[in-house]
Amino acid sequence: MQVRTVTRADADLFRHYQLTDDDRRFTAHPRDTLDDFSVDPDRRHYAVFLEDRPIGFFTLHAGPTIKSFAYSDSSVLFRAFSIDHREQGKGYGKQAMQHALETARKDFPEATEMVLAVNNGNHKAQHLYERLGYRDQGRSRMGPHGPQILYYCPLREE
Repeated sequence: MQVRTVTRADADLFRHYQLTDDDRRFTAHPRDTLDDFSVDPDRRHYAVFLEDRPIGFFTLHAGPTIKSFAYSDSSVLFRAFSIDHREQGKGYGKQAMQHALETARKDFPEATEMVLAVNNGNHKAQHLYERLGYRDQGRSRMGPHGPQILYYCPLREE
């Protein structure tokens, strides 16, 4: 498994990528995210590849526009995460999340924590994040599909 940066020009890589209707309740299809691509130096999109095929996607976002998610100016927001429906249940989500933490450490060296928002009803994702060391610190926000819990994970040793 490898992770690499993608841009709007790479959207066609995801033409066979599948999400179920249930998945789409919680996240956008990578092509939609890349179609909405804005040139923002603080937002980077990544594809997770198995051999030469994209099986996952996520965005890392830093800077002042993530203040409603973060305690700290040195946070990076993990968003738009998905694993192709046909590859779910094989451990790739966990591996992709571990790669996302490593990628955040490398590409955002000033960041001290990664934050993410998960919909209250997305219990599968909540369990994954907790197993990877993310913690619910009692903060929430209203997202586009209802209440979201904010989870935090340190990127550096204290």
